[in-house]
Amino acid sequence: MRLLGSTWPALWAVALLAWQSSASADTPPQSNLRLEDLVREVKVALLRVQEAPDASQLPALEKAVLEVNTEVKTEEGGKISLWVVELGGTEKGGAMSSIELTLKPPEPGSPTDVANEDLADALAAAILAGARAVFVASQGNPPLVPDHLTASIKFAVEADGNGGLAVKFPPFEVGANASFSSAQVQTIAVTYQWKCPP
Repeated sequence: MRLLGSTWPALWAVALLAWQSSASADTPPQSNLRLEDLVREVKVALLRVQEAPDASQLPALEKAVLEVNTEVKTEEGGKISLWVVELGGTEKGGAMSSIELTLKPPEPGSPTDVANEDLADALAAAILAGARAVFVASQGNPPLVPDHLTASIKFAVEADGNGGLAVKFPPFEVGANASFSSAQVQTIAVTYQWKCPP
């Protein structure tokens, strides 16, 4: 009886630690990207599109509409903030918000303050791919001469394991222990205005 009494606290501690580790495994990963940071990345991506070496040959980028799914979080002092829902995370349906922003591309040569160049570069490359496809199509016979063209690009943001973030494009792949839902997919719709040759 005495032996059982002395080992009981140790067994209780082991059980408590096991419960805490299983509970933390079920806890969804926290988003690492604030909405304002993603918007800044998108603005830089739009700037890079306009500063691309072949930008003068491509349709003019008129605007971009960014649709983002976010988590609402209350921080210290009661401050409410919006964080981008990430790929592989488990979002809480009740805390979800959808934000739509219409962005005018910044002027070429504008200064930038971007922290994560990979994210902006990946978005810029995807946007440029659409513009280049339209340009190539316009060179055919008969030529394609659109007035406006809107390309919708789906993407997701994912923690890269080194404390940074990466942008992913469909098809999306998530790890064995992660979940996937449409709420983790963001959209940027870019509108090009065709520049008719003189």
